Amino acid sequence: AKNLKDGKIIMLENTRFLKEEEENNENFSKKLASLADLYVNDAFGTAHRAHASTEGVAHHLPSYAGKLMEKEIKALSPLIEKEPGRPLIMILGGAKIDTKIGLIKAFMEKSDYMVLGGGLANTFLAAAGYDVGNSLYEKEKIETAREIMLEFEKNHEKLTLPMDVVAADEITETAQSIDAPIKDVMGSMRIVDIGKWTAEKYCNLILECATVIWNGPMGVYEVSPFKEGTKAIAECIAKHKCDSIIGGGDTVDAIKKSGISLEKFTHVSTGGGACIEFLKGKTLPGIKVLQ
Repeated sequence: AKNLKDGKIIMLENTRFLKEEEENNENFSKKLASLADLYVNDAFGTAHRAHASTEGVAHHLPSYAGKLMEKEIKALSPLIEKEPGRPLIMILGGAKIDTKIGLIKAFMEKSDYMVLGGGLANTFLAAAGYDVGNSLYEKEKIETAREIMLEFEKNHEKLTLPMDVVAADEITETAQSIDAPIKDVMGSMRIVDIGKWTAEKYCNLILECATVIWNGPMGVYEVSPFKEGTKAIAECIAKHKCDSIIGGGDTVDAIKKSGISLEKFTHVSTGGGACIEFLKGKTLPGIKVLQ
């Protein structure tokens, strides 16, 4: 580092190979700081982690936010600090309920509509008493889902679950599938996508809204026959003139696979977990240390 000429770069090995990184070890943070005169964090996607390279090093150098970090904060802050454009719809998908519970609760009052897809919706469908067959869902989270649904019922029933789904016996490119009402799912059937009627209903709600927040695909989009629900939602948002905030690596990947330009959306966040934590209203350690 001392011998570095102007215009040259040193790229360090991946810091997470060292346990000191995730421990946020002070000596390791000082060692990193000794390589430089100042620190710029441009990795919003890791700002929710208090690690040595994202938080610790900033205590030992003059520290700044990079341009991408600035862009993320400017795009996401209005959603939690002031009144966003109304109506606001929150679209949540993906596999797990755990990462989304805080977001659902944070936007229970803030959103005008909340719609669910993916494995996340399956857990709620199971909690609502539907047979989800062999679908991906979290049994241990059914009670949590039930509590959330009861909260929404007190609050004008603005939570919407899929009413029809694409179901298949296996998750392969050549699998036989049907689009069926959720009440017809049973046995070895697996829910792999939202159905056409649900996609249309979600799209109609999107078209009513001035602000759209989307995190998580609607189904197993990686397998071609099961990407249509996610694609329909992406196309609907892309064509609609609204403030659209897209978060999560899978969501972005699904949009790209659908052949839709990311430029069609107001803001595409580079952070999955970081975006969720930020929207929950949490102070991210990688940002706090720069303030």
